[in-house]
Amino acid sequence: MTTKKVIPISQARPYTPEDIDALHDRLEGAGYMRMMQIGEPRLSELVTKYKGKGYEVEVVPFVDDGDDGQRVPTGGGCGPGSCSSGGSANGSSGGCSSGGCGSGASQANESTAGSPVRDARTRTVVPGVGTIYVRMPARPAEAQTAS
Repeated sequence: MTTKKVIPISQARPYTPEDIDALHDRLEGAGYMRMMQIGEPRLSELVTKYKGKGYEVEVVPFVDDGDDGQRVPTGGGCGPGSCSSGGSANGSSGGCSSGGCGSGASQANESTAGSPVRDARTRTVVPGVGTIYVRMPARPAEAQTAS
């Protein structure tokens, strides 16, 4: 009589953003070059093409860092609405014509007020999007001596 053997299957745990950061570091340390971030169906197509050309290919899931938002400049910086108050009859502002954006007088404020800032959202793994890494495989020792 045949006995049934049950093999428990545990689901693979999902990648965390920290796991993905470690993968990026490991691949770059191993000589892989980051090529692009792209989603399906082009992701699979490009992986197949790189492998067909002889490259070693690794795909790392994409993490949305939430840093694509911009803080609107305030306090004398340049940006939308920075020259709209205090204007004269012809629409020009004293702040914009004397010491505004083009003059460089408020560059200290611009570097902090107009720089991109990380959004407060948490980092999330985006399904179906990956970063492609490629590297040329090492040549075998016999091929190197024959050259």
